[in-house]
Amino acid sequence: PNSKHQTIASVKIEERNPQEVLEFMGKRTTMEGVKGYYPAFDITPPSLCSGVITDRGIFAPFALKRYYQAS
Repeated sequence: PNSKHQTIASVKIEERNPQEVLEFMGKRTTMEGVKGYYPAFDITPPSLCSGVITDRGIFAPFALKRYYQAS
């Protein structure tokens, strides 16, 4: 959890070098012309999660406000 982001709209997803998903050990593994996309992470909707593991325990996705109350 990150209290700086109240909604997913404020989260910037870092994009890594797409070449890393097009090659293995320096050799291209895809056909020429194929473009890669390599986000550092994704945003999973809470409805698809059964729990969020944190340094303060496991919280149900719709109960993350308890994470901040536990401090």
